[in-house]
Amino acid sequence: MLMCYRITGKKAIVTVSVLLFLFLLAFYHKSQASDPHSALYSPDNNKIFWFIIISDVHIGAKGYSGSENLEWIVTEAKGFINPSFIVNAGDMTDSTNWSDLGYPDGPHVEEWQAYRNILSGRVDSTFYYDIPGNHDHYRDKNFDYYLNYSIQGTATGQTQISWTRTFDFGKYHFLGINTAGNDGAEFSMLPPDYGDNAGLDTAELTFIANQLENNKDADITMIFGHHAIVTRDTDWADWSFNEAEEWTETALFYGANEFISLMEDYNVLMYGYGHSHIYREEFFTKNMSEGVIYLNVASLSKSEGKNYNIVAIDNNGISTVSPDIGVWPAVIITAPLDRNLGTRQNPYTSNVTDLSGDSTPIRALVFDKQTVTQVEYMMYKIQENAGEFIYTTIGEVIGMAECDGVWTPMTQVDPNHSNYPYLWEADCNVPSAEGEYTIVVRAKGSTVQMDTIPTAFPIRPVNEAGCFIETAAFGNADEDKY
Repeated sequence: MLMCYRITGKKAIVTVSVLLFLFLLAFYHKSQASDPHSALYSPDNNKIFWFIIISDVHIGAKGYSGSENLEWIVTEAKGFINPSFIVNAGDMTDSTNWSDLGYPDGPHVEEWQAYRNILSGRVDSTFYYDIPGNHDHYRDKNFDYYLNYSIQGTATGQTQISWTRTFDFGKYHFLGINTAGNDGAEFSMLPPDYGDNAGLDTAELTFIANQLENNKDADITMIFGHHAIVTRDTDWADWSFNEAEEWTETALFYGANEFISLMEDYNVLMYGYGHSHIYREEFFTKNMSEGVIYLNVASLSKSEGKNYNIVAIDNNGISTVSPDIGVWPAVIITAPLDRNLGTRQNPYTSNVTDLSGDSTPIRALVFDKQTVTQVEYMMYKIQENAGEFIYTTIGEVIGMAECDGVWTPMTQVDPNHSNYPYLWEADCNVPSAEGEYTIVVRAKGSTVQMDTIPTAFPIRPVNEAGCFIETAAFGNADEDKY
């Protein structure tokens, strides 16, 4: 039997956790694990689900609309997007209690009560998964406020959570992990940790390992935490302090290597986190053979845009989009897949060509509080010698193509279906030339909104035309800009 201990002191945690974790791994005999390569580009339009990720609500931060924005998420957004669940990746409270100074000196019960009052009667522990951030942990070593006021804390009595969604087309496993420190340190102005001794101790790593092992039969596994896995290099050239907040971005001080090993061993598809207040689609590969999609969710209240994320799974293929709060419609292309999701030529989304039949399905989810009156798509291919004009003025290219009448209507799958009134699709002939295309879907409802992805199509050329445009070729291509 493996005994797990909570040890104070960062160095002690690092040393002991490594030894115990290696001992722990010897007991696992993994015969299978989730498969991030299981994505299909399929005409099947009934193997789709989606969820919402939010982070850094910061209720209690003076001058920000954390309370109002969270209420919008669990009322209007919840009602019109109808997600399978919502993840809150931490910093639910600000720990400043609406102070003019903005200095985290909490915890403050008023913030936590405000947080819980917004959620009460609107979400429950089977739908809303909130995990702690550093602002939820300052001066609260045992996470008492989280355990007493958060949805998951009060329901489970734990700071980490594991859940699944099972459909007739597969099982999907999700983990919410506690990356906040376990020392209850006060906020500090001093680097490098600023009072945020983030990490994963042995007990936390053991929970993660157990849940991954218990759910190794899942088709796909995704993990959510508050912190980045590793710190970023400081950009000392930024004398204007445009990215000053990123300079103080903390990451896992301990447990990172063990966590990476677990993600590698159990084939985790994505790690989603907050903390930076910056939205990024990246790819994490350190000490991993292929890596994971590394999705940094912006702040629901302190970011100027891209405030929350919708993640969709379509035939085991992942898509994501980051709308602005309060803006409708929200549009996300789910098929084909974005080949660059997180990195150029993402191994889990690029060249997914297991297509049955001779069609090229294009699917998009469109969410709006008003009736969606029209959804269209456009597809174009940039030639290898397309030139700088194409790459630096994509908007102008789209405008030129629109004038040429290449917008093609999409059809709502089933307006009366309980799960799919949001799904629109079109079926077109496979492009006459295989290769890389850009797809744009625009929807007209409350306003006109678009989603755009670069994608790749299978090598199955046909000679029928009608759905595609190839841009004029001139100049020299700059591949890195595409």
